[in-house]
Amino acid sequence: MSTNKIKKIQVEQIYLAGFATNLKKAREHLGLSIKEISSFLNIKITSYYKYENGTRFPKPYMILDLWNKYSINLNYLFSGEGDIVVPKKSSCNVPADLQELCMFADRYPEVKKVLLAEMDKLKVYLADKFKDV
Repeated sequence: MSTNKIKKIQVEQIYLAGFATNLKKAREHLGLSIKEISSFLNIKITSYYKYENGTRFPKPYMILDLWNKYSINLNYLFSGEGDIVVPKKSSCNVPADLQELCMFADRYPEVKKVLLAEMDKLKVYLADKFKDV
């Protein structure tokens, strides 16, 4: 295995571990049990454990559901920066959160690659979900 491939894998593992830690801290900050949050996301408890253990990454729509329901700061989830929960100034402040995420991702090319891949999945999901609207 090439040195570049090993470094890429290491960066992805560090990124996923950071996200997992931040997700767990956010859940604990909100006073939610794993059972409560997995029920809200409509997934098995074992699946949610994998998100907090850093062995799986949640689907993009789940991240947005957490933001929408609990006002979890997306920038905090992905970077650990900022407050865990941010009050919503309007019914939709996703663009500001996404701008912060993009600024963070610009500093770390591997994170940007993962973020863009997840955003592509989200676009497909939203297009399918709202195709009749």
